[in-house]
Amino acid sequence: MCRKLLYTTLFAFISLALSLPTVAQSGSGSAPAQQGPDAAAHGVYKVGGDVSAPVLIHSVEPESADVEGTVQVTLWVDRNGNPSHVHVTRGLGMGLDLKALEAVRQYKYKPAMKDGKPVMVELNLEVKFQRSERYPRGPLVLASTS
Repeated sequence: MCRKLLYTTLFAFISLALSLPTVAQSGSGSAPAQQGPDAAAHGVYKVGGDVSAPVLIHSVEPESADVEGTVQVTLWVDRNGNPSHVHVTRGLGMGLDLKALEAVRQYKYKPAMKDGKPVMVELNLEVKFQRSERYPRGPLVLASTS
């Protein structure tokens, strides 16, 4: 009984593994992104080979801050050119990660193409924060105690 259950479980696991979509080809071919089962299951491609990059047609500047730095963001650009699955992969904290996400979610792209058809792709972006005139370089002195 125990052996039969083991064989049944093993068979089910092998069948599941064989039915999953293939990901990652080496060389110039294209394949769904390797980021994980979620990306592969949704047919998300990486740019390169016969998959063209999406073209940014509308961007939004993140709200200025008194801190300089870069937030790295990963996102999917869908077949209509809209960002989805936007998340921070390397953040700065101090509320800048949230500001970067808010800006990137408003971006609009001309979709990536594969074989003349729009496809969903994964992108990595850097959102750069620079001090604005509102926040000059150096410490901001609000009041003097002397």
